[in-house]
Amino acid sequence: MQDYSGQTVKSYLFAINHFLKMNPKVKRYKSDNIVQYMEEISEQQSNRKYRVVILSAIKKYYVYLVMSGYRTDHPYKLLNIKVNSN
Repeated sequence: MQDYSGQTVKSYLFAINHFLKMNPKVKRYKSDNIVQYMEEISEQQSNRKYRVVILSAIKKYYVYLVMSGYRTDHPYKLLNIKVNSN
């Protein structure tokens, strides 16, 4: 995470740790699992930018899993949240 500001790194680490605490089997998750998790986050938090940060952090975590050899795929690489309704 060399290319990120200190605050971004803190935000990502917080989001990843919370995600791992709430979802202990994330290494085996498929696309549907993360969509369900993000729907739960949407119900709790209406701020779209917050949800974008959460999803971005989770995506970085899965990049780590692929790079570390824990996974061979990245199931959420193309998953995005629309910030504007246009």
